[in-house]
Amino acid sequence: MEDDDTGDDECTWFGVTCDASGIVTSINLEQNDVGGEIPYEIALLDNLGKSMFCQYFCMIVRFKAYSFFSCRRTSNNTESLVLNTNFISGISPSVFSLVNLQMLDLDKNFIEESPSDITLPLGGGSLQHLYLSNNKLTTIPDELFKLKQVTNLWLSNNRIASTIPSGIGMMTNLQELDLESNLFDGPVPIELYSLSKLHTLILHDNMLSGSISPLISQMTSLRILDLDSNAISGELPAQIGFLSQLSQLQ
Repeated sequence: MEDDDTGDDECTWFGVTCDASGIVTSINLEQNDVGGEIPYEIALLDNLGKSMFCQYFCMIVRFKAYSFFSCRRTSNNTESLVLNTNFISGISPSVFSLVNLQMLDLDKNFIEESPSDITLPLGGGSLQHLYLSNNKLTTIPDELFKLKQVTNLWLSNNRIASTIPSGIGMMTNLQELDLESNLFDGPVPIELYSLSKLHTLILHDNMLSGSISPLISQMTSLRILDLDSNAISGELPAQIGFLSQLSQLQ
């Protein structure tokens, strides 16, 4: 396989490993201070981490000494992309088209916006864990709410200045939602109370106001609720006593 522009065989490129048939199977760019955007072409590398001889195999692309990007595929087709603690500034929408992607970890980068034109694979994809904390995000695009398989959504320590979008209520499989240390204001949206699978809700250190609705009784799986450092007023509704699994309230 050769590059159309240069004629170079990418199997000879620094950090690239190919199998006997010339298919890229691994990329190792450890300690290269990678920055910029994740390219859309990442979605074309179907054979990263794939082996016809092993039931368990792993492709790792390392960036810097203590962080890594990886595409892991095991016998049950689990995949993860981990690119935390780098200088990444943008995300290609094609990342979300990876059929078996279950984890996308982009914590501690310099991302200013999430893609607004996500195209999901047929069936909605497999993404369950989305970590975008400690970036420079200022908004949450509506496209994000298409990711209805997501169970863990972390957006803490960004610069998001808005009300909490009601569209989050469409992500009915959410189990962990962390919106700590942003600039969210206004009341907690009614739609959020319908997330019956949510067991951890972190809203610490924002500018939320208003009162907590009695509808919180619908959040029957809730174990951790952190509302500290906001401007929420009024009394906690008596219905919070119906949350039998609640063990931490701040």
